Amino acid sequence: ANQIDVAGRLARVELNMRFLARGSQLVNVARAQQKHLQISKKQRFAHLDTAVWTLGNVRTLLEKYPADSFVKSKKFSLKGVGGFRLAYGPNGDVSSAPGKASLWITGPCSLTWQVSLDVDGQVPVELSSMDPDEDNKVGRRDRWSKPYPGAKSVVITVKLLQLASEVESTSEGDSGDGSASSDGDGSDDSGNGSAAT
Repeated sequence: ANQIDVAGRLARVELNMRFLARGSQLVNVARAQQKHLQISKKQRFAHLDTAVWTLGNVRTLLEKYPADSFVKSKKFSLKGVGGFRLAYGPNGDVSSAPGKASLWITGPCSLTWQVSLDVDGQVPVELSSMDPDEDNKVGRRDRWSKPYPGAKSVVITVKLLQLASEVESTSEGDSGDGSASSDGDGSDDSGNGSAAT
């Protein structure tokens, strides 16, 4: 009777172990699916060429950021390239015209990029990393109207228009002017010595 009781207990332990192993497999499968969904979500946004930054409570924004003070976005990616960041001065720079806001963007230094910036649906402005100021940012001091204090939000849209990497020639036939040539006439299609990536 003692051996039957032990055998029965062993059978139940074995059954419980199989049940637990099966449950563990289900948990591992669920974790793998969740991780895949997280990666898929990142990949889904990696190809986007547009980012939208919404700033709420405009009255507080105007009070908190006087002239020459900026609220900065988190770093973000455009077309899978990271390192972009916006800086918005709702009351403009010290040298801005009255009633104007300032908007600046920085991006990866290793690439040449061109973007379009738009504030609250106003006519967008195109900017290039080839024309940075002393702080390696591009933007405008007084291109956009200062937001209305009663507005619910300020919506800033940035769209990547072009992305290129500098081409460095290392061939013996290098003319030394830094331009890339594909047809023998010393010029490239863009006229600026860079190639699209």
